[in-house]
Amino acid sequence: MTIPSDPLSSPLVEIAHDLREKRVTARELIEAAIARHERFGERLHAYSLWAPEQARSVAAAADSAFSAGVPVGPLQGLPVSIKDLFAAAGYHCFAGSSRRLPADPWERDGPLVATLRRQLGVIMGKTHMVSVCWKVRRCSRSAVTRRAQCGFRRV
Repeated sequence: MTIPSDPLSSPLVEIAHDLREKRVTARELIEAAIARHERFGERLHAYSLWAPEQARSVAAAADSAFSAGVPVGPLQGLPVSIKDLFAAAGYHCFAGSSRRLPADPWERDGPLVATLRRQLGVIMGKTHMVSVCWKVRRCSRSAVTRRAQCGFRRV
């Protein structure tokens, strides 16, 4: 099997297998994700927080664990993003609001993030989300624009 020039273009299960078989490193995956973000990030504006240096650090730890023959879980070395609703140490949480949520409990690892970190999943950053104070109702599945064809109400 030949790894494509963009190691992130394969299905996730294949990327994980290639990591374990040492056909690709976590560092290579992270650098590909960073390059992709540099190319499309401004236009897509998907991240509320982008953390490439932290990602590089975790990728190095994941690669070291792979080299030592120590698998720590299925997410080891895989680049992931977390929605800005999940509590995570070292990352502010806004949950779609313009106001930062209180540090306690929103800036310590919740169960999902704790599992990611234990398995050396590489958190690239936090992605934007709509305000936690909005709820969609009566939404048409064929909506071209959500706002135009969905009813919104404050909860």
